[in-house]
Amino acid sequence: MKTEAEQTRVTIAEASPDDAETLERLINSAYRGASALKGWTTEAQLIDGTRTDAQLIREIIDDPSSLLLKAVDASGIVGCVELREQGGRLYLGMLTVKPDLQG
Repeated sequence: MKTEAEQTRVTIAEASPDDAETLERLINSAYRGASALKGWTTEAQLIDGTRTDAQLIREIIDDPSSLLLKAVDASGIVGCVELREQGGRLYLGMLTVKPDLQG
């Protein structure tokens, strides 16, 4: 018998501009608002407003020094992370996991 984790296949792929609106909803749900309180990434009690918007996500995707990766399962995009090269160093940002899947 397979565990739930074994039954769920997650694929990692480069995000595209077409993913921007979905990523906006996911990132904002993980970092801000009531849904963020379910997970470990919440900033809801520290900062008001949205974490990001679709335009900023498109700018990150279009930036040659950045790579925005998405995690996709059968339900759709469930996570993402931004990798940015700056001055010979790699920075990791916008690490996001759908709040219901954090644990």
